[in-house]
Amino acid sequence: GERGARERLSRAHVTRARCAWNAEYDMDTARAIAVIASTSASNVDRVNAECALAAVRASPASVDAFLTHLAHAREVAEQHACAVMLSSVIAAHWGELDGDKRRWARSGILAALERASDRGTSRALANCIDVVAQLSVVSETWDDLLPVLERAYGSVNATHREAALEVYGALTTSLGERMVAHHEALLQMFVRALDDADVRVRLAAVDAIGKLAQSWCLQNAIGPTLTICAATLVRGANVALDVGDEKMLSALLNAMSALCGVRDEVYGPENTALIDILEVALRLATNVKLNAGAIRAPALLILTKLAKKHAELLKETMSGQLDLQYDPHVLGQGGPIAAALVPPMLTISLEDVDANDEDLDEDVEGEGLDEQSSSSAALARAALRALSATLPNHFTVAPVFKLLERTGASPSAPLAWKAFAAITEGAQGAGVTSHLPALIPELTKAIQSQDLRLRAAATEAASMIVVHCQPEVADEYPEQLFPLLVSMLTSSPRSSQWAAHAALAAMCENCVGEAIIPCLNDLIVALKAQLVDGNVRTAARATASFGAVSQCALCYFNPYAESVLTLLLARAKSMDSSSGVTELQSRSLAAMATILGVIGIEYAPPGLVELLLQTAASALKSTDTVARECAHECLGKIAVALEDKFEPFAIDAASAAITALGQDVEDASNRSRGPVTTGVVEEQMAAAEALGQYFNSGVRCLQPYLPMTLEALAMASLPKRAVPLRLMAIRATEFILTPWIGDENNQNCLPLCVSVFKLLCERTTNDNAPSVVLAGMQSMSELLDKAKQIVTLPPEVLESTKEAADVIIRWQSVCQVEFEAAEEAAEQDDDESDDDIFDTLVFWAERISPQDDSDCD
Repeated sequence: GERGARERLSRAHVTRARCAWNAEYDMDTARAIAVIASTSASNVDRVNAECALAAVRASPASVDAFLTHLAHAREVAEQHACAVMLSSVIAAHWGELDGDKRRWARSGILAALERASDRGTSRALANCIDVVAQLSVVSETWDDLLPVLERAYGSVNATHREAALEVYGALTTSLGERMVAHHEALLQMFVRALDDADVRVRLAAVDAIGKLAQSWCLQNAIGPTLTICAATLVRGANVALDVGDEKMLSALLNAMSALCGVRDEVYGPENTALIDILEVALRLATNVKLNAGAIRAPALLILTKLAKKHAELLKETMSGQLDLQYDPHVLGQGGPIAAALVPPMLTISLEDVDANDEDLDEDVEGEGLDEQSSSSAALARAALRALSATLPNHFTVAPVFKLLERTGASPSAPLAWKAFAAITEGAQGAGVTSHLPALIPELTKAIQSQDLRLRAAATEAASMIVVHCQPEVADEYPEQLFPLLVSMLTSSPRSSQWAAHAALAAMCENCVGEAIIPCLNDLIVALKAQLVDGNVRTAARATASFGAVSQCALCYFNPYAESVLTLLLARAKSMDSSSGVTELQSRSLAAMATILGVIGIEYAPPGLVELLLQTAASALKSTDTVARECAHECLGKIAVALEDKFEPFAIDAASAAITALGQDVEDASNRSRGPVTTGVVEEQMAAAEALGQYFNSGVRCLQPYLPMTLEALAMASLPKRAVPLRLMAIRATEFILTPWIGDENNQNCLPLCVSVFKLLCERTTNDNAPSVVLAGMQSMSELLDKAKQIVTLPPEVLESTKEAADVIIRWQSVCQVEFEAAEEAAEQDDDESDDDIFDTLVFWAERISPQDDSDCD
């Protein structure tokens, strides 16, 4: 009651103030700025001033008004307030100013910078200069900018030197390649400024170095200067550590982190300077007495970035002069530099700084709490992921198994399992498979523990095994792993449910039919319990998993289909408009369509198919990417089941899929599709898969749209796109001729045949991902069989497909030699290299281009 009364009084106060302003709108700009800058102004005056300034800022004349007041204001607080507001009005109205007013504005800002004596005003003007430079430098010149900055940097006033360095650093970021010609001179200036007498100038120089190093357009010529800069930063870090200057040490580490992100070719042979950064970062990261957030965190980020960006450097054998002061056993072996980082990272990963069970009851988005934490232990695990992707697996897997043995049932066991999960993920399961007979019972025991954190960590570890050790775990251990998955769904905390569902999706993708039968009932009971859970995200995960389980179980899912469909439909209809509901409803659509695709459309409850079609068609126009992704998935599954009855929806559905594939998203990372995915790339993957299903339905109304559909698939399969998206796009082409089969006018599809074989030949010979090449070979082989039913292919098309197949066969021979050499060089690794994919490639390639003349048609 008292709080409500205060709020009512506050609202009444504001109302009276606005009434006073409406009655007396004569407060000029100068007075309004003075009121805003004052610390003693009344609330009524402040509201009046804000209203007056809001009216001024709405006009392009505000640029002139604020510049004029900035030139005449005597109070430092007014100058500061005016400089801050000037940036916003310039950003809003620059395009409305004519040439003379723009020149006057640029001159006025530079003059104000040279006059400024207050640090706050100088920094605000530095930001203003950056804004103006971004808006005007493309089409206009600012000839007097650099001379003014040079004078400011040479000033005896430290505030001016600091502002100049801030402007220089900002310009290297915002103006990109237009500053390339100045990069080397600027970097030399920044390095010299590290010896400035004023600490604020030194900090500005360090920050400017970091910004310049992060520029995307650094040229190789700057490499030697970067090397000198790296050595200077390392010396500065050692001095800052000795004198206990934590703020400077933190800034230096952030700058060194930026230097570690620079491409190898920029450094050239001088990249050994990065080893000096590695040494100081390792020393600081392992010092538990230092501040975890300000010092150890950026030091650990440096180690992670070095492992990701400079893997070849860290793979080099350690020479005598390199002493990382860690693990003399590894050093004595003459192992790679990166190997010496593994033991200290394992040690740091056991630092239990987040021992709080409260966060375990939240089903977090993405890949769990570990990805969202900045604790030393979490950052050490990130470094272990990167290192295990770089090193032969015996350098990472063997030490983490020793760690698991050493921690046993101690309080550190959860952290040891989390470290194991990180290494398994980074190594993509290499070196782990041979240990599965002992690992699975240990994980089963840990997941049934009373310790919540142990259960959560064991769930993540089991998930990494199931996801990254395929197909071995699905082939050899389904009777042990499906019961384990049931335990993960029923016993693991909400915070690790992402891992449980990711593991279930991986097992269902690699197992079919009978393997899941013994645990099918338990899985469905567990998923139903999660579906009615109060947590929307948990329910969404369970919904997606129902679809995966039905596709794995096939006809064995039929007895459960009716109850599951009823529950999914009721759950989707019962939701209000709270957060996450759109995702749950969308996942329900996709899951129900998947189940109907498994059991048969004829077993659908009355009205369900019509409801799914109408809802999914409407969701294609949604602004939510998850809704559109699930709509594509739903319509694709139903199209295959309905066949030609899908025709009323086919054109709109295909057009929406083409539009989705046309979104230009540069993402060439190797992404795996988890049970719950979000984002534009995932929508595009669903759209590409749906297009293949629309083709496969045989709907002939799509014939006129097939050429533009092929263009969209060609765009989606470009090398710059994500590997899973390229894979989906290439697989979709396998069915692109289906709408023409049996058509009397099938000769009209000859141009389409020529185009699709041209695309597949190009992708199979140029793509660097074996999985995409394999999909291209399979699609090409299947399409050749279909094309023979439709048209007579020109000889040059047949010849091009054979040439592409011959390229693959020769490529496999080279790869086989490389595999054998790699196996001999890595005898200590537990797992042998798996070249099954290359054998499969040859099988499909030889279907297209037989190597024995007697096999030719």
